[in-house]
Amino acid sequence: MVLYIFTIWIIQLKSEAMLKILIVDDEKIIRKAMGQMFKKYGECKFADCGQTAIDGFKAGLEKGEAFDLVVLDIALEDKSGLEVLKAIRSIEGASAVKKADRSKIIMATGNQKLKMVKACIDAGCDNYILKPLKSADVAQALEKMGIPALETPAPDGSDSPDPA
Repeated sequence: MVLYIFTIWIIQLKSEAMLKILIVDDEKIIRKAMGQMFKKYGECKFADCGQTAIDGFKAGLEKGEAFDLVVLDIALEDKSGLEVLKAIRSIEGASAVKKADRSKIIMATGNQKLKMVKACIDAGCDNYILKPLKSADVAQALEKMGIPALETPAPDGSDSPDPA
């Protein structure tokens, strides 16, 4: 009986796509809350500033462990989210990543100005979510992008280093 349950669990894990997710926000409490929301979609890693996000993204890509999804705050202390978005797309371009294989990027912000939304879309973001984030809004945005929630949530990320 135990072997049967274990076998089903392994088959279930193999059938689900475990995303690698990078959450970028300069506020630790928001990173933690986002981690709780996004763990339903994959394994979350965290960056507390733009440069850390850029460096982590580049390192992952170079190791063949690219992030599938980046959730990016638009107002960071060291760089704007728009600058980080452009840097990520530039890194992908320099690495010859095909457009279909690029990381999905969601901008998360309280900024509702149409000009900023357009600038992010023009720079290559895939979606835009307003803060405060709500689980239903996150689910809807990801569903529109073709990303379903996992039946078995990813680990809570408590063992993932959070640089802050």
